[in-house]
Amino acid sequence: MAHTASKTKFFLRGSARADSESEDLESVLKSLQQKWQQKSCDNDPETAQWVSLASCFIPPLTSDASKGQAGRVGVVGGSLEYTGAPYFAAESALLAGMDLSHVFCERSAGAAIKGYSPELIVHPVLTASPEAADGTDSQGDEGRVAELAMAGSGAVIEWIPRLDALLIGPGLGRNRAVIQAACHTIVAAAARGLPLLLDADGLFILTSAL
Repeated sequence: MAHTASKTKFFLRGSARADSESEDLESVLKSLQQKWQQKSCDNDPETAQWVSLASCFIPPLTSDASKGQAGRVGVVGGSLEYTGAPYFAAESALLAGMDLSHVFCERSAGAAIKGYSPELIVHPVLTASPEAADGTDSQGDEGRVAELAMAGSGAVIEWIPRLDALLIGPGLGRNRAVIQAACHTIVAAAARGLPLLLDADGLFILTSAL
């Protein structure tokens, strides 16, 4: 946001509409916001009501704001078969006003999710355990599954102090190592008091634990 404000200031200084280089950027941004609200709400009381409600939750754009102050969300999800769900979840957070949106996904999903949007910060840090020929989890080495789960969850957990909320589940899949990594992450996030939302395969984890 601060970077955007700086670019706006540079543009205004070179614009014929700017009276001088000392023009107050805060006033300009506030004026633009008011014009947008007025245009959106003309002859539509219902839209005006929703805009008023949304303005209570969306932080104002100011020249002294740093990127991340409007919110940082993490999404744990994404597998070889399912790359769209974590993308839509993370992108929706940005559209709702969040500054930073991270996706922590299985390694095979990283390239696809990165390709959907340059706005997302994608971490392909989860590693799936080997599968049988029919596509189901092979029993394999339990020690190896636990090792992959701990490595994956550790890579996510180190980001928890830098997040304001965490969503677990979209497109996660049912691979044992990935599910175990998600379980470790849920415990760590809850212990820290981080707002946590479970969806899709995250709900599978919850119901399996009941």
